[in-house]
Amino acid sequence: MNDELMIFLVIFVTLVASVCIGLLAPFRQPFSKVDPKYFKRKKVRFLSFLFSGIGGRKSETGNVKTYGIILPMYVLHILGYVLTLALWIAMPLLYNPGGMDLDILVVVPVAVALFQTLVVVITESVCYAITRKKHREESVDE
Repeated sequence: MNDELMIFLVIFVTLVASVCIGLLAPFRQPFSKVDPKYFKRKKVRFLSFLFSGIGGRKSETGNVKTYGIILPMYVLHILGYVLTLALWIAMPLLYNPGGMDLDILVVVPVAVALFQTLVVVITESVCYAITRKKHREESVDE
């Protein structure tokens, strides 16, 4: 493949991967079955439009200004945004001074997106397991 086409492919894959990385955690929240009452919450006042609580923005538990966002999901949101910015900074640096091959450079954003997806799935699974355990403990106590 010629270099111009590969550069376009690298830019396109980087943009698609960065959108997926940055928006995975916020768009996953409306479908989460995690019960936020079992976790510590953080109220987000600054840049609250970037965050979404469990149940989505329109639900009572999804309002991050008044109800807050549970800490594991808050960390996932921050991680997604940091990884997106790091990817935007790293890709041009890896191409020019690093002289990295364009074939390998296409794999970098995909690998970062897969890493973020894995972290979100594992974190949400652990939070759901904690929710189920707490529900069972409450039902036994009653």
